[in-house]
Amino acid sequence: MTTPLQIVIPGEPKSERKRQRILRTKSGGSIIGSRTDEPDRADFKSRCALFAAQVVARPLSGPLCVTIIVQRERPKSAPKRPTKGCPWPDHWTQKPDCDNFAKIVGDALTGIVWLDDAQITDLMVLKRWGVPQVTVEVQQIVTETEAA
Repeated sequence: MTTPLQIVIPGEPKSERKRQRILRTKSGGSIIGSRTDEPDRADFKSRCALFAAQVVARPLSGPLCVTIIVQRERPKSAPKRPTKGCPWPDHWTQKPDCDNFAKIVGDALTGIVWLDDAQITDLMVLKRWGVPQVTVEVQQIVTETEAA
C-alpha cells in the first residue's frame, strides 16, 4: 500500500438519507418519483468536496482502502456509566448507521479523490465521540505485480 492521504472535514457530520418524492396523478393515484438530496446533505457533500479538493490534485485510480472516522460531540444527556438503556456509554451506538456515512462520503468524493466509489475495495467506518468532524484516510492498494 502507498502512503495514506488524509482529508479532514470539520463540522457536524451528516449521513445519507434520500427523500422519496411521491407524485400525485390526475386520477387520484400516486407514483413514486425520483429521490432527491435534502438541502443539509447537499451542503455537507459540497463541504466534503471543498476540503478534498485542497488535498488531492487529481482522482486516484485502481483499488483503494478507505477509513472514515466520523466524530460527533457527546450529548450532555449521555450516561457516564453503563445503564440498562445504554450498556456501552463510551461508544456511539445510536443512529445513524455507519453505512449511511460511507454512502454520503463516497458520493461526495467521487470525481475528486477517486474516479468512482466502486474502486473502494476495503472500507472501515468508525463512529466516535469527539470534535464534530469527518476524517477520511485513503490508500491506494498496490498489487505484487505493480510493485515489481
